[in-house]
Parts: sequence; C-alpha cells; structure tokens
Amino acid sequence: MLASERERLGARRAALEARARVRRAVRGWFDGEGFLEVETPARVPAPGQEPHLDAIAAPEGGGGGRGREDARWLATSPEYHMKRLAAAGFERIVQIGKAFRGGERGPPSSSGTGRMRPWRRWRATASSWFAWPPTPPGAIRRRWA
Repeated sequence: MLASERERLGARRAALEARARVRRAVRGWFDGEGFLEVETPARVPAPGQEPHLDAIAAPEGGGGGRGREDARWLATSPEYHMKRLAAAGFERIVQIGKAFRGGERGPPSSSGTGRMRPWRRWRATASSWFAWPPTPPGAIRRRWA
C-alpha cells in the first residue's frame, strides 16, 4: 500500500469509528425493543416498482446476460421483501443495509449506494406511528444534536 493511500485511509479513522458506534447504538436500541434484524436479498429478479428510482442492472455472470431470464437488478429498497416477511408473521423487523439506485448524486449515494434503516412494526395504531420511536438512542442524539 502506498504511503499516500495509508494516510488518506488513516484520516478517515475517526469517522469510521463514529459510524461504528452509531450502528452499534442503533442495533442495540432495536434489539432492546424486540426487533429481529433481517437481511433481504441485494440482487433481485425484478427492480422495485418505484417509477422515479433508477434500478442498476446486475445480470448473471456480471454483464453477459443471454436474455430476459438472466436479468437481475440490485435492490432499490428492501421494502418488498420486508413486506413478504410481515405477511409471514414477522411483526417487528429491521434491516440496516444498503440500497442501490442509479442516477443519484452527491454523498453518500454518489456511487449509487445509499444506506437505509427501514423498520416495520405492524399492528400499531396510527397515533403510535407518529409517536414512535419517542427518542433516538443516546449515542445518536449526542452525535447529531
């Protein structure tokens, strides 16, 4: 590794450590609330149904797809698969991961990858959706206050 690369990456250490603390706090909070962390597929046979999002193609074999049966996409959102889990009886689920969208600009999605923290709590009253969660985990509140 070149010294300049080592310095560039070393300069990011504090930010990476802060990100890790925030992720631990978020995961800990959801775990304490009884949520199950899930991981839905990143590569799917059909892109999301949102017409305003550009799906990124990811064909079988990395680009030499032979036809429609080989078409695959990077997931623009875990929403569809999380709803399938909900329909199967999973009432408190969370996913902390990435979503892939083409055509987006600016950090953190400048590469077409953004971070999402979708969560679902079914069978809640309408008023509880707006009041919940009442406060973010302490580490997050301190970091962005």
